[in-house]
Amino acid sequence: MYCNCKFLCMIFSYWKCLWRWTTSQNLSSEDLQAVLGKKEVQEALFQGLLSYKPNSPGTFSQLESKYPDQVKLLNTVQTLQNYIDVDSFQIWDLIKHYLCSISYGNITNALKNIAFLDTRPTFILPNVWKFYYCERLFLLRLLQYIIENKNNANHKYHKEFSHIYNTSGANLMSSLVGQFEKVTTSTPPPRKIHNDFGNETIRQEWAEYNLREQLALLQLIILLIDEENIPVEHFQTLFKAFRRCNFGKNQSYHELLEERHRDMCMKIVYLETCLFIVVSDKQYL
Repeated sequence: MYCNCKFLCMIFSYWKCLWRWTTSQNLSSEDLQAVLGKKEVQEALFQGLLSYKPNSPGTFSQLESKYPDQVKLLNTVQTLQNYIDVDSFQIWDLIKHYLCSISYGNITNALKNIAFLDTRPTFILPNVWKFYYCERLFLLRLLQYIIENKNNANHKYHKEFSHIYNTSGANLMSSLVGQFEKVTTSTPPPRKIHNDFGNETIRQEWAEYNLREQLALLQLIILLIDEENIPVEHFQTLFKAFRRCNFGKNQSYHELLEERHRDMCMKIVYLETCLFIVVSDKQYL
């Protein structure tokens, strides 16, 4: 998996459950279809990182009126929105899933044990923030797993995966290209995050998550190109993104990168070059 191991162990959110179910192959096909067959699940999977809706005026007030007694957590939502552009209610769900992961509860009673949990800003802010970025990577990894195994007759769920892909995957290439464009134009959080999170390395951690998301998306796009033509306009968008970072060599946040990031940067270079060669070889241009 692509996430930091410490936080992998913490995540028992909805997507972690899906990952565990699909990779263990212990569910019946009917039970798996009951989960993966849900419209909202398929939409989130195929929209990927775009399934996180941007913050809009008024939603925090609605959230505040719904949970007036949760002042600390509402403050957490507001602070997080300074650093991630996500809808207030989606951030609230992230917080509840995170609380479940450390209290062994479930989403319906996530707030009941709040008095016994550490909700200090310097504790909960960086942990929910990392939880969010790990969940983003889970979405991409689960989709890759489904695509890799949908035609694998030896996989228990290949028929279910194939059905899901054929049902909801019509605009997947467009979605992946849009996600890659968004990830490669993202900017690091401002330095103020160091004080709010009480963490001096949080911006370097953001850079690592961004590199991992680029890698995951490039792998997905290459997988998809094996099966379908990439429209010219989508490849032009990708090519502009490749040129913007000199085929992965010059990330816009290079000052945050360290020696430990070199391997991921080189993988991006190779994948972008490989993707360009494959598309050119298939004469899509």
